[in-house]
Amino acid sequence: MGGRHAERALGRVRGLLQRPLAREARVGLVGAKDVRELDDVRRRLDVVEVEGGDPVDVLEDSGELDRHLVELGLGELEPREPGDVEDLFAVDHAGEFRMRPSMTGETAERFVVVSLRLLAGTFAVVGLLFLIAPDGTLSALTDFGDWLPLGKFTPAPETTEQLWLALGFAYMTVITGICLVVSTDVVRYRPLLLVLAAGKAASSLTALGFYLFDKDVFAYLLNFLVDGFLVGVALLLYSLAGRVGAPAAPS
Repeated sequence: MGGRHAERALGRVRGLLQRPLAREARVGLVGAKDVRELDDVRRRLDVVEVEGGDPVDVLEDSGELDRHLVELGLGELEPREPGDVEDLFAVDHAGEFRMRPSMTGETAERFVVVSLRLLAGTFAVVGLLFLIAPDGTLSALTDFGDWLPLGKFTPAPETTEQLWLALGFAYMTVITGICLVVSTDVVRYRPLLLVLAAGKAASSLTALGFYLFDKDVFAYLLNFLVDGFLVGVALLLYSLAGRVGAPAAPS
């Protein structure tokens, strides 16, 4: 019985995680097809050979080569001129970087501060919901899971141990405080974002373990996915906070 439950639960998790991977695989197949076409073209070009009896005078054909280069828009390829091949690559790379600018300075700081305040508000609301109406919140999550095309889930167990409820509310209070504190100075308190990521990783993996080896409760699966996503968010904000600048001097 336990083995069948774990297998079914793992199948659901694998299905949710493999959907984006399947899309990436389709993109990879298109790229492989293009590579094969390039190989075919390269093999066709290899068939063309210069016959030994037809001498090729490179010096005599240099004027014609220059004329073709001018027609292609490359101009005279003098060393260190704008028409140099290296300059073409540099311009191309510069264009790529302009298309994908890095978020730094005040822009990065503003993004981190707004994100942390949104996270703090969300954590506070969720913590209060579980404190005031824990069974109602879990029941609503179960109904939502049954509405999804994933099959029926086991109803969430009732909250009978108030101690664990108090500890859960304390956890939500702590991570809400972390977000608010870091938002006041994202450079000085940046390391706290790693604490937030560690807490969310522990919550995500623990919920996955309960889902796989205890009961297939939708709240466990949802907590695994949401908190796993928030690990990535916390690490992203940590990275962006490192681009803001030097920390302010202590007062």
